[in-house]
Amino acid sequence: MYYADFSESQKLQMIEELLNYQNDKSLSALPVQCYNPKISKVYTGVVTEYSLQVEALFLINQIYFEDPYIYSPFPLLLDKNTNTLNEEKTIQTAFKSYRIWYNKIRSIGIVASREQHIAPLDKNIVWYSGSSW
Repeated sequence: MYYADFSESQKLQMIEELLNYQNDKSLSALPVQCYNPKISKVYTGVVTEYSLQVEALFLINQIYFEDPYIYSPFPLLLDKNTNTLNEEKTIQTAFKSYRIWYNKIRSIGIVASREQHIAPLDKNIVWYSGSSW
């Protein structure tokens, strides 16, 4: 799906809906892999599945970022303090950050937020192998 074709209002509605997937621990049918077509990275870690709540945040990135797979190439959230991936505490902290971020972008708009490089996550939790904005 190409999200650039949607209006800003529609994108905000989609993001708001995806935030409702918090605590949905059903497993995604998609594999843990690098989704950035511009690079070739292989993940050989122990986390082989991820939940729909992680998928929801991963999709939000696709809606918001013009080049989302640079920010989040893998559907894996990394806690830099503990060096763990997709732990429940990390996911809940990420959702909290995404909600705070959503309130900011809703008030100033997606275009202005992108211009100001307002990203959803702070420095302690990042997308595995992703670049900060």
